[in-house]
Amino acid sequence: MVAAVGDRPYALVNLARTLLADQNDYRGAADLYRKALSLAPEDPKLRAICREFLSRHVGNWYFTMVQDHRRHRLYDEAFRRAIRPGDRVLDIGAGTGLFAMMAARAGAHEVIACERDPIVAETARQIVAQNGFSDVVRILDKDSRELVLGADLIEQADVLVWDNLANNLIGAGGLETVDDAKKRLLKPAARLIPFAAEIKVALAETGGFEKMAEVEGFDLSLFDRLRRTSTRHPKKVERRSEPATLFSFDFTSNPPVEARETEISVRTTGGPVNAIAQWLRFRLFDDIRYDTDELDVMAFGVEAHPVDPFDSAPGGRALIGGRHDHGRLWLWLRDG
Repeated sequence: MVAAVGDRPYALVNLARTLLADQNDYRGAADLYRKALSLAPEDPKLRAICREFLSRHVGNWYFTMVQDHRRHRLYDEAFRRAIRPGDRVLDIGAGTGLFAMMAARAGAHEVIACERDPIVAETARQIVAQNGFSDVVRILDKDSRELVLGADLIEQADVLVWDNLANNLIGAGGLETVDDAKKRLLKPAARLIPFAAEIKVALAETGGFEKMAEVEGFDLSLFDRLRRTSTRHPKKVERRSEPATLFSFDFTSNPPVEARETEISVRTTGGPVNAIAQWLRFRLFDDIRYDTDELDVMAFGVEAHPVDPFDSAPGGRALIGGRHDHGRLWLWLRDG
């Protein structure tokens, strides 16, 4: 069928739609969209059609993460300290290819970078070539759990860089990914970046919640039961307690991270409370630390988990509870 449509861009687009609808062939459809675009790169209508498909699974976070220059500086320092001449680096969650190229610049002998989205991986591959790092960096459009040692990776890696992360650390499946890499793909003394992390919490007041109430004379308050359990980057966050570490993770430890539940007591500072603020602290290498609650953070941010509003008293106590199961995080307030 590809041969039949030849070099007709719009026919290629229609064939791509057929592949996607009939066979759910995302990779094949993406190849046809890219070919169509290469045949008529100046056609604005075709560009709009192809870009809609090629960008549909590409999160906006890519475009904000690259603006987080403080994060880049911290990771660059970690790479320069951790990577030694001759090291093989495994990069999980390659995205734009930025960290893979930074690792190569820091002295890695080889960087194998995994990106499971084939469209993102192909673009990263082109970026790496454009910047002159194709001789060191290899982008694989694979989930790291599908890598075959001896084929995709000649031998186990000396350094792991992993960036398949979420605002709550665990929502993107990072814990299982790291556990698998440690079992199969890393040398016993491999260095991990980040090597540890903490989920931090505090009581807070935020302006990011809109409550359901009476609308046009009708009581809609029961609809609040369907509110999302957290809001990312709320408009305003005023802490009403001391910060506390709810969960700590040491990714270098041999036993896999287990699901956990805990409650911690925090001292209140006074003022109205309507949320639990949650953010992350990454420990990249040695004493290099990256906190996601800083004002100039772009890659991640504070999440606000709504609670029943109350007024806290200075010097009071409250219990913040939490549970995680590797992929999800629940927070609650016991007292207050």
